[in-house]
Amino acid sequence: QENAKLREVSDKDKLSATESHQQNLDILRHLERCERQIELLRKVEKDLHMEVKSLKNIGMNKDNRITTIEEQLAEERSKVLRMVTREEHDALREELRQSELRYKELEEQYAAKQTDYINIVETYARRAGQTLNVREEL
Repeated sequence: QENAKLREVSDKDKLSATESHQQNLDILRHLERCERQIELLRKVEKDLHMEVKSLKNIGMNKDNRITTIEEQLAEERSKVLRMVTREEHDALREELRQSELRYKELEEQYAAKQTDYINIVETYARRAGQTLNVREEL
């Protein structure tokens, strides 16, 4: 009877050992799944960090571009503020055109006076009996 008791205890211990061994295997499988998940999460985290870094660089580049464009816009606004109105521009263009016409008239009058002067000097020189070459001197 003691032998049967020992066998019963032994069978219980074997069953308990088998169950414990099975639990250990289940725990190891669960641990391996957890480790794979952790590795996968680390890879995803690494990829996300790289993407965040890339997006930060893109954001900084866009901020720099915005700053540059704002500076150019401010410069253009400054130019526009210094510009004259269309009416004033047209009036100045007309004044310039009138001045150019007046200049042309004065040049023509000067050329006519110059020709008159040369003719007078040549006439005087002929009458006085002198030979002058006034056209070459002027």
